Amino acid sequence: MPEVRFEEVDAEAVVSEILMLRADSEKAMFIVEGASDEKLLSNFINRETCEIIIAEGKDKALGAIEILQKESTQGIICLVDRDYDDFFEVNAACDNVIVTEYHDMEQIILRSDALRKLLSEMGSKQKIAKLTNGGKSIFDILVDAAHPLGALRFVALREKIPLKFKEMSFQSFGRKTIAADKSKLCKEVANNSKINVNIAELVESIEEVLSQQHDRYMMCNGHDLTAILGKALQSFIGSNKCIYVTKEEIESKLRLAFEKTDFQRTNIYSYIVSWQQRNLGFRVLP
Repeated sequence: MPEVRFEEVDAEAVVSEILMLRADSEKAMFIVEGASDEKLLSNFINRETCEIIIAEGKDKALGAIEILQKESTQGIICLVDRDYDDFFEVNAACDNVIVTEYHDMEQIILRSDALRKLLSEMGSKQKIAKLTNGGKSIFDILVDAAHPLGALRFVALREKIPLKFKEMSFQSFGRKTIAADKSKLCKEVANNSKINVNIAELVESIEEVLSQQHDRYMMCNGHDLTAILGKALQSFIGSNKCIYVTKEEIESKLRLAFEKTDFQRTNIYSYIVSWQQRNLGFRVLP
């Protein structure tokens, strides 16, 4: 059976669909935020005993699991990204909710051997060797480039500025250096959001966040990292045509390179094993 997907729905609609499925099946129900999570996890779960439910958003996923727990519905598990929860002192983890150990699933994949495999296929050995000669990894170099954008995302959340990051083109990130001028970055995001904002104040806010002591890795969004990786593979660390290194192409290749052994090293896998022991009769893993 194909994954169950919800476009523009609220938590109650997700709950209704899960209860309808449960009426015809005793499968475990695994709620995830989006389609990319389903694509990755479908490689590692037992589809005969577990159904993946795409909630189309973190709030909807958490809202659905909260309702189901209040109704004492059994065999429901949920996975959400950590995002900026640590910075806002939020802890969504509970008996049936897994929170990613890093910012999001994409960063988990990038921290695995999948990145090395992708770079060996699409990167330039000479360029990569030169860049990493000082001891800094390609992943760290990507984080350096994405850090200001991650700070801008954080500022938008903290100040409740309606900035839109989805579908941004990353034009402010150069192919030859992958670094972005902060002013140009803010202008790109503002234009993408179709709102008027004070660019100088946004840049000042980014600088303020970057000057603070914090986990720079947790500040970076995984989708930003994969988009910047695609830019880097055009010139900075490779020589690929842009059509082959879009964010979607890069993320697809990384998912394919992420193997069972990589998954078994994650906290997600450990949590699922523990969850199955507490929820006898429901199985997620093969």
